[in-house]
Amino acid sequence: MKIDRIIQSIVFALLSVSIIICGVYIYMSYNALNEDSGSNADDGRLESMRSTSILITGISENEDYLNQIYEGALETCAIYDSTVQLYVPSSKAENVNLQSLLNYAGFINADCVISYIDSTTNLVPPKNSVGNAVPLITVGNYDPDLTQISFIGINFSELGRIFASEITSFLNSEGEVFILNTSSKNDLSYSTLVSSLLSSLKQESGIKVEISSVLKDSSFSLQDSIRQQIVSKPNIDVLVSLTEESTMLTAQAVIDLNMASKINIIAFGEGAGSQSYYDKGLIAELISIDSKDIGRKALDEFYEFHTKGSANSYVMADVKVQRNEK
Repeated sequence: MKIDRIIQSIVFALLSVSIIICGVYIYMSYNALNEDSGSNADDGRLESMRSTSILITGISENEDYLNQIYEGALETCAIYDSTVQLYVPSSKAENVNLQSLLNYAGFINADCVISYIDSTTNLVPPKNSVGNAVPLITVGNYDPDLTQISFIGINFSELGRIFASEITSFLNSEGEVFILNTSSKNDLSYSTLVSSLLSSLKQESGIKVEISSVLKDSSFSLQDSIRQQIVSKPNIDVLVSLTEESTMLTAQAVIDLNMASKINIIAFGEGAGSQSYYDKGLIAELISIDSKDIGRKALDEFYEFHTKGSANSYVMADVKVQRNEK
């Protein structure tokens, strides 16, 4: 009997200790949970942007560019507790134009739309289901007649100067440069870029510059025109391409002509295609807009507009230069 009482006492003591330990654990867990909840509740920035939705859209030929903007926006959206959706319809879709894409943003009641703007004129800003304007942030081309809270893009005059600086540095201020002009006749931004580039290079007496007359809206195939231009200038030191499309065609033409080891290409690119040619060493220097940075800046501008009622009307996008070793 005495042994039984001793055993009972030991069991009771162990049970009491277990209950105390469990109580302490539950108390500490409860306090920790309350502390975490309090820190989120005190974050006024998150609370002020609770559950906003942002649509990124544009025509399908700019999909690579928009994908990069989307990725940049995703890096920032968690800070503002916003959801981001990328909507780029198939190029084969019928009756899908830029205005339709803007209208879609209003149809789904997006809180903001980030759109690539092309040369389309007379665009109407989107409105939601109750008739209120959806805040619009534009990239690509600036349309002064379009109501927008911000435009995020590049200064084409500055881009021309950057090209000139890179060409001069690459050639050590001496050599022959051939610039492929593949613009549309009515592309003001491209014309500004070319004018700035030529003006800057004129200051370098040791650099000889020639610009082609290949036009995108000519009846002749752009790919064949570029190929013929390259063949006619076999001794140039640097071949310059100023658009994503012409960069792709130029790199492929150089490969087809077996001239990859003879021609240095300094090019503009804003997609996966030009980046791939650069990574393979076929492009000496690749100059591009930091598209991810545009996505981050776009969300910053929307937050500014959402909280203060205004945003920066014109925001400069960063330009990055990648250089392969000579």
